Amino acid sequence: MSSRSQLVMINLEEMIPQDHFLRKLDALFPWEKWAEPFEKCFKGEKEYGPKGYPVSVLLRMTVLSYLYNLGDQQTEMFVRENLAGRYFVGLGLDSVVPDETTLCRFRSRIVKKGRRQALDGLFSRIIQQAQKLGIEMGKVQILDSVHTESKANPEKEI
Repeated sequence: MSSRSQLVMINLEEMIPQDHFLRKLDALFPWEKWAEPFEKCFKGEKEYGPKGYPVSVLLRMTVLSYLYNLGDQQTEMFVRENLAGRYFVGLGLDSVVPDETTLCRFRSRIVKKGRRQALDGLFSRIIQQAQKLGIEMGKVQILDSVHTESKANPEKEI
């Protein structure tokens, strides 16, 4: 039996370092409460058929997209392949990760129901609170975009 196919009992909680950014972010905010205003965007939806993903999971994935500057497909892969990402959004190792189409529809529904400003406000609140508490995701690089003259000669062809 290959070690890649070995059955092992794993506790995701123990695999994520206590000081990991996403672990701190998870513990910092009342995610379920913050998901409530967005749940109203889905009232009357999915009354028949399979149960959809919890709004809090999709909201957290949207936050990951925002924080890491990821597209929907990249966010799906990040959560699928990254243990801390799974931990943050509240999915176990055996859970199915929402696909990129689900994320796109989630955001589209929020915009369609006029909740875009609430989502933008949530992003701002997360960043401000994390900064106040000294939680860092990474270093920010600020570039000055002042116009500078080039010494290149555009008339001279190479």
